[in-house]
Amino acid sequence: MNVIAKGSPSLKKMAVGLRQEIIKNLNQKGLSKTQVNLTSALLLGQKKELDPEIYNDFSSAGVIHILAVSGLHVGIVLMILNFILNPLEQVRGGKYFKYTLSVLCIWFFALLVGFSPSVIRAATMFTFLNAGLIFKRKASTINMLCLSALVMLIYNPYLIFSVGFQMSYLAVLGIISFQPLIKRKFYIKGWLSRKLFDVLLVSFCAQLGVLPLSIFYFHQFPCLFLVANLLIIPWLFILIGFGIVVITASFINFDFALLYELYGRTLDFLLLVIHEIASYKKLIFKNIYFTKEMMISLYIIIFFSFLFFKYQQKGFVFSLLISVLLFQCIYIYDFYQINQQQKLFVLHKNRKSIIVDKTGNHLKVFIDPYHSIQNSSLLENFKTQLASEIDTFQLKNFHQTPIGKNLLIIDSLGIWQLPKGIHANYVLLSNSPKINLEKVLLEIKPQHVIVDGSNYFSYVERWRITCRKKKVPFHYTREKGAFVIDY
Repeated sequence: MNVIAKGSPSLKKMAVGLRQEIIKNLNQKGLSKTQVNLTSALLLGQKKELDPEIYNDFSSAGVIHILAVSGLHVGIVLMILNFILNPLEQVRGGKYFKYTLSVLCIWFFALLVGFSPSVIRAATMFTFLNAGLIFKRKASTINMLCLSALVMLIYNPYLIFSVGFQMSYLAVLGIISFQPLIKRKFYIKGWLSRKLFDVLLVSFCAQLGVLPLSIFYFHQFPCLFLVANLLIIPWLFILIGFGIVVITASFINFDFALLYELYGRTLDFLLLVIHEIASYKKLIFKNIYFTKEMMISLYIIIFFSFLFFKYQQKGFVFSLLISVLLFQCIYIYDFYQINQQQKLFVLHKNRKSIIVDKTGNHLKVFIDPYHSIQNSSLLENFKTQLASEIDTFQLKNFHQTPIGKNLLIIDSLGIWQLPKGIHANYVLLSNSPKINLEKVLLEIKPQHVIVDGSNYFSYVERWRITCRKKKVPFHYTREKGAFVIDY
């Protein structure tokens, strides 16, 4: 469902109406619900109706990016447009007309898919980048890429923190930097072999540009991504081109059953290939330990690799070797630090109380006896922090650390007696205990009051007011995330 406010711009209303009309027409042409939903995701940016199992297959195969209409889709549309409009270059002033027409088309495509932030970013980037492509100036291409990033950051400086923004520009930078360099080293005979090699090379260079960032953010690496992209990206070119033809045909009510049947079978073949690739679960490395320092040092390695292959100078060999040594030192240091780590975490989970004691690679998970932590995503972050041994225990009312940072848990029973001679630095309120919090604060004098997701909202607000009145720091995990006690 798309809701448009009364005062919304007419262009956006027109785009929503056009999308709804396209989907309605496709449904009337004999395409299955799955085929229509996949077309809606690939070409219209509407993936909410897509089956969760199909979405998971795309993710496992390492091609989830093709379901989010962004730089890849805008780039393919632009390449198709430049190919169609290529004869204009033979006309005097045709390059300028070709540039103007192609840019207008990609902005219409951006409007059609809903002007999402990723599409606006991609359309802006390719508006500038297309100038370098059409006028065939490599320096201009890089300058235009940087100029588009500058324009976007002037408009919204906080985009620099957007994962999509970072990955879009790094992928394109990887392509325009490494693809010509590597392509010059190889000569592939045969038109089809050359085109397949180009697709594989573009995919490899794009992945090279985003690899460190991708591992840092998502902590996983699908080993079959090159195979998947080699098979899928050419298919995506066909699907987008074919899809535009089918959408246009359905929109003008052109009845040609074979056209729609062929398109449907093309979509089904795509889903079959992706499902087969995704079935190789063992080739997906998950929970990779990777820090910000590692990411930066890996980009330094990639940078010096580029300089070495481009200029073939000895100085860059030494720089590359030093950068590899730097990465190894950072990894060893971080590995040592994390194995020395000792922390107590109060996690957030609706209607549950969960405490995790992490010592090196060993986790002790304390949870209510009636609840289970099995198959929970809560522990995934700990696995990326090299936690390999996980033991589960029944939640207790008191946690004592070696350096005296003690945690008292007051549960639904409302009991807060402390062991003799022991002080509680932190108080965790769990399962909505009926207590007089002012009396608790007066007797225990904690440094911090923690409230997890197992409590009633009305209780939380009452406790917040009490803590504010008594000037005791208050931490609600629903609002502030997990509470961490470092010891």
